[in-house]
Amino acid sequence: MYFSPAILTTFVDFLHLDEDIIVYDCETTGLTPVKTGAEPECHIIQISAIRMAHNYMDGFCVLDEREWYIRPVETIPDKIVELTGITDEFLADKPAEAEIFGEIRDFFKDTAVVGYNNRRFDDLFMDEMYKRYGERFRPYLSLDMYPVSQTLVSPRDVKNYKLATIAAHFGLDGVMSHSTCGDVEAAMLLMERYAQTLMEREEKTGSMFPDYNAGVKMRVTGISRYERGKLRRIYVNTADPKVSFYMETCNLGWACKDKNMSTDRFNMPDMISQALRIAKVSSERELAQYK
Repeated sequence: MYFSPAILTTFVDFLHLDEDIIVYDCETTGLTPVKTGAEPECHIIQISAIRMAHNYMDGFCVLDEREWYIRPVETIPDKIVELTGITDEFLADKPAEAEIFGEIRDFFKDTAVVGYNNRRFDDLFMDEMYKRYGERFRPYLSLDMYPVSQTLVSPRDVKNYKLATIAAHFGLDGVMSHSTCGDVEAAMLLMERYAQTLMEREEKTGSMFPDYNAGVKMRVTGISRYERGKLRRIYVNTADPKVSFYMETCNLGWACKDKNMSTDRFNMPDMISQALRIAKVSSERELAQYK
């Protein structure tokens, strides 16, 4: 699957700065931070965080580690207990959210964050917690190693992009456990691995970005939206009836409709640029809303 260079831009920009960053992960009572239909409002029950210093020449250095357990207002569902090992009994003597929020807020204050799928999960839960106290969780920078993994790890090499799968791909599965501690350490090690990869690429080629402009150019003739169940795609047809592409709206990743073809064969930036012009939008995120 192909991802536009923009996915890497924020991470690359960060690697050229000298800034602290917090790698963090949350465990929660469910998947929805706000009540949605029949789905109840869920809350954070555990946060693990590692504060790291970073500079361009020396890389990352651990400064501090924190872990908070939070007693929720609701009973923990059995499936969450099975997944995390965290029980109501264990949390019975832990502080309530209101008691510990100030400490959490002060630790995260004015610091960039990184996680794995955090922009679509952990950041949302943190923001809802902050809103309950009249504030917002708005780190000046939030890096997500999930799309970075999708960009730097070929889909031919892994069956999916779950954290456990990617960690195993790099031989890091020994640190994995379904707890925030294991997930944070895995995300931290992946971030360091990706940073090293990009630094080595920059040393060899003068740029952290691969050459995305090679490949065959295709003339785009039309675009359409496809929805079936949870599947949401934007299809792009070309002048060659044998060649068409689609973009997954959930992650903005591109693939060839013909599974025997690879996007590596084609000039993807040129194709995407044509698709954006036809849809009269300025970004792939806007293209994902095309009807």
